Amino acid sequence: DNLTSVTFGEKSRLESIGNSAFYECTKLTSVSIPDSVTSIGTEAFFNCKALTSINIPDSVTSIGYSAFYFCSSLASVTIGNSVTSIGKNAFLYCNGLTLVTFGEKSRLESIGEGAFRECTKLTSINIPDSVTSTSTSIGTYAFLDCKALSSVTIGNSVTSIGSSAFRDCTSLTSVTFGKNSSLENIGNSAFEGCSGLTSVTIPDSVTSIGEDAFIWCTSLTSVYILGNITNLNDTVFQNCSKLKNLYLSENILTTLKVEEGNNKEVLGLTGVTIIITNTVEYDADTKTVTFKSNVPNAVLKNDFIKSNIENNPDVKEIVIDGYKRIEKNAFKDVVGNTDVVITIPDTLIYIGESAFENCIFKENILTFQSDLEYIGPYAFKNCKNIETINCNIPKLPPMEMFQIATSIFEGVNIKNVNVKNISS
Repeated sequence: DNLTSVTFGEKSRLESIGNSAFYECTKLTSVSIPDSVTSIGTEAFFNCKALTSINIPDSVTSIGYSAFYFCSSLASVTIGNSVTSIGKNAFLYCNGLTLVTFGEKSRLESIGEGAFRECTKLTSINIPDSVTSTSTSIGTYAFLDCKALSSVTIGNSVTSIGSSAFRDCTSLTSVTFGKNSSLENIGNSAFEGCSGLTSVTIPDSVTSIGEDAFIWCTSLTSVYILGNITNLNDTVFQNCSKLKNLYLSENILTTLKVEEGNNKEVLGLTGVTIIITNTVEYDADTKTVTFKSNVPNAVLKNDFIKSNIENNPDVKEIVIDGYKRIEKNAFKDVVGNTDVVITIPDTLIYIGESAFENCIFKENILTFQSDLEYIGPYAFKNCKNIETINCNIPKLPPMEMFQIATSIFEGVNIKNVNVKNISS
């Protein structure tokens, strides 16, 4: 009971911290876990209520059941790259916890049931992309009743969100999924009672949304469902009284037997405006295909482009409207080295590697606005008819702009570059 600190030797060979090793050491304020340790056992630091921070080194691969249960003064946790599993109730009732940080090369595969349940001061969580796993799961009740949680970022490798995972996170206003999300399942009541949530975009990878998934999200006004979900039922958005805008794919409209338009009744909601998320329009007279999106930060992907161009083999022109992101190789493998001309908006914020390689543009001027975030290598390689680039990009320093000119536009004879507001 009187233990206040634990220090290991610099060349410690300790491999595991066993079950209940520091159980109810209520005065323990600090412990330095050596980088030889590979596992932290069940209830290892149970009710160490004076412990204020913990750094879990890269050597650790698993955090056991209730390992830090009721460590009520624990304010910050750093979880190393090698941790693949966080056990059931690992940080349950750590109601002083405000910060959880994962390693940049995290191998995380699972966040266990109730792992961060009732961490009532936790304000944000960034669940990382796993560098080794293509299937990461967020367990049942994982963040239940995290009342201060306002933002959640869910990495590309997460495939499932368990039942009630974020239930009653009443301060939650932002849920962001990776642009290449692998999410497939959103469990029953996953976001039930998230009364601060106003808008949510559900990735096109999602195939199943459970019952009551967003019930009692009373501030929810807009929902974007990008994928082809077949199990939507009338309880998913029950008691979402402010929900008036539903953005749905054409396949979902067919499944629900409802048409685009205003004042619709669907999924137990009334007076809803239904808007199609992404459309493809073909003008037979001009042989023009228009890819149009009504979704914020929508990504135009190679397979979607390819399937629609194959349906219209005589296409002569492609117009991009509303999309903000163009993925890697998006047009290179479809219309590269052909006579098809492309028109792109000046509002793109992400252009992937080789996105337009070997393509022809209708205009010989490209314009990039201030919210541009990224242009990948060889994005416009061998786009022979580009002559002028207009840039208003305060986020990029001059050296990066030089790299753009020499790499991204390889094989292009640029005659004019007009740059404004570049920061030093």
